[in-house]
Amino acid sequence: MRNGQVHRTAFRYLRTIFSLGGHPDSNNFVRMSELSRELNLSLPTVSIMTRRLESRGLVVVETGKGVALTWRGIEFLAENCWKRAVIESTMKFLEIPAGEIEHVSDVMCFNLSPQAVLKLWKCAGETPGCLKDYVTISESGNVKEFIKWLLECCGLRK
Repeated sequence: MRNGQVHRTAFRYLRTIFSLGGHPDSNNFVRMSELSRELNLSLPTVSIMTRRLESRGLVVVETGKGVALTWRGIEFLAENCWKRAVIESTMKFLEIPAGEIEHVSDVMCFNLSPQAVLKLWKCAGETPGCLKDYVTISESGNVKEFIKWLLECCGLRK
């Protein structure tokens, strides 16, 4: 699997787990069956992938409870949500056809650094949208505000 594909798959899982409430601030776990249903994937497939995400430190899996994001998983999710929002708003500003935006932003999101995305945004005239500079949890120092930003800016409410 190519690196971009790994990131897209991880992003899909993390986004779904977060939107179902499985993040450290909520202290909740998402049951594997619920995640499987939401992703429309088999339970064994979800189990294998969540274990891979756990080995990368992005989620924690607890038998009998389910899966939840770690702070590292939250930061991975936040960075990629932010990059996607900036790329999509920039592409809309540049009048890229709507049908191309999702695919192109997906590819760019997982292959550009936050610094490159910010440069792209500035070159396009600092388009409106979710453009608060990406800040890590440790830099922000305010976990509740960071989670609120992630919920609002990146549209992760179910």
